[in-house]
Amino acid sequence: MHLRRTIALLAALLLWLPLTLAACSGGSGSSGFDAAPQSENAAITQALDQQRCVTHENLQICPVGPQPANSAHAPHVGTGLDGATFVACTSTAGSSACSFVLPFTPDGFAPTTAFGVAVRTVSPDGPWQIAGTALANGASGAPEFDVPVSVEAPSNAPSPSGHVQVAILAFLQAPSSLPGHFEDLSDSGADFAFVTNELSVQFAGPPAAD
Repeated sequence: MHLRRTIALLAALLLWLPLTLAACSGGSGSSGFDAAPQSENAAITQALDQQRCVTHENLQICPVGPQPANSAHAPHVGTGLDGATFVACTSTAGSSACSFVLPFTPDGFAPTTAFGVAVRTVSPDGPWQIAGTALANGASGAPEFDVPVSVEAPSNAPSPSGHVQVAILAFLQAPSSLPGHFEDLSDSGADFAFVTNELSVQFAGPPAAD
């Protein structure tokens, strides 16, 4: 009698255990949630690869361009570099840097939102540097911005080339001050960071004089 009861209990346990494991795993091998990226660079890569917003240390990291699929009705930023793989950069005489103008258009933000632009060299990754002042134009209800971005030319002349990444920072409350450079975008105090792909920089000399 005891032996039959023990066998019956074991059989019931064996039937119950797989069902329990399947329920805990979401029924399809999934944990039921995505693990948070361990580093900000990993979060940026995930946001760009999956074209969706990713949270890292209270910062929403999103790709530039159309509204991400997982962020219906959420704020987003379009730029003149949406989908671009390179940017043309013009140097000035006597300078080792070159510059280009980044146009961007925010959508879905409160009128009091403040914006900034940061740029960094990649491969290897350098610190983020705050670019020039955002110059607003267009209607107050639908502002557009043109921001001059300066990039230091690499030392592989006579045909210098390099790679950079740009981030548009959105502050729901305007910061009293902003550091000139920082290792991580989350150190800026921004609420959102809209990042571009890595961009190949095509350096050119100063415009020819008339």
